[in-house]
Amino acid sequence: MEKVLTVGVNVYGVEAFIDDCLKSLVNEDIMEKLEVLVVIDGSPDNSASIAKKYEAKYPGTFRVIEKENGGVGSAVNCAVSNAKGKYYKWLDGDDMLCGKGLADLIRIAEKSDADLILTPYVPFDDKSGAVLEHNKELWLEKALGVYDLNELKDIDKYLYMHHISANTKMLKENGFKIPDRRYYVDTEYVAFCLRFAKKVQTAEKPVYLYRLGLAAQSVSYSGSRKYFDDREKVVLAIAKLYDTGAKESVSGRMKDFMIGTMNTMTEFYLCCFTDFKHYVRWKAFLKTYARYVGDFYKVRGGKQAFLLKYFGYPGFFVTTFVNNRAFRKKEKELSLGRTDEMITEYL
Repeated sequence: MEKVLTVGVNVYGVEAFIDDCLKSLVNEDIMEKLEVLVVIDGSPDNSASIAKKYEAKYPGTFRVIEKENGGVGSAVNCAVSNAKGKYYKWLDGDDMLCGKGLADLIRIAEKSDADLILTPYVPFDDKSGAVLEHNKELWLEKALGVYDLNELKDIDKYLYMHHISANTKMLKENGFKIPDRRYYVDTEYVAFCLRFAKKVQTAEKPVYLYRLGLAAQSVSYSGSRKYFDDREKVVLAIAKLYDTGAKESVSGRMKDFMIGTMNTMTEFYLCCFTDFKHYVRWKAFLKTYARYVGDFYKVRGGKQAFLLKYFGYPGFFVTTFVNNRAFRKKEKELSLGRTDEMITEYL
């Protein structure tokens, strides 16, 4: 039987979570239609031996691929190039998929000819297992179905790799590849999908279960500072991807997504560092911003824009100092966003 969905599991240093991750993919009703590629990216722990137990027990579904460490991008590239499923879904080894949602996704994917299938995701707190509050998917405000990508206004907002199952043929025919040894490549993946997709199918049941609260995550404050250079490289790579084709062939959603990443990058410039070196880098970045978005000071507006435009580095210092404190406070208050639901209800 041909595989309908390939789940590519990226594995590095997730021994504590990989068993739960792979267990969430076991469903006897769909195993013949599911391919699970567990890419061990040079992981130094016991993750590979845990994964091989699943490969031995379910040889028709699970396959372990061991490779030298190259980062998340190289693991995703490896999974996509080896994928036999009609659709491909990215899964990090410390996250999980929802059993009922996965079965529904495969049912939809079997009949679909869309370039992308979008399904909701559920974030949860690592320590308590509580489901966290998050922005609801905008496509749920419309009737579920198949749409031209440009019909889904504002779909670029709050769209993450967790939502996407991509047509494998679309990825391969357009030369999909994201950089090795770089953080935030999931954002490049979303941009690639928006760049080449034309038809999108929306679904209601959550599939991806996203673990939050790990100190080492790149989305944390410390991670944002540590991998700041990678974030900028990703933003510039998305702008370059936008430039690769004739503008009429690039969806409005891809353009909006690119502009969104530019705006997000300016926010990180204005909250992560107060030193003069980053002020100089920020000024240089504004030239790129102006090319794709417009005059930063006009786009931003308000008191901070006035301070930044007319007071130079002192204005930058004050702005980033204030924003830095607000950003860190918001991160500490993440636990306040818990709901009464537990993630176990989705397994």
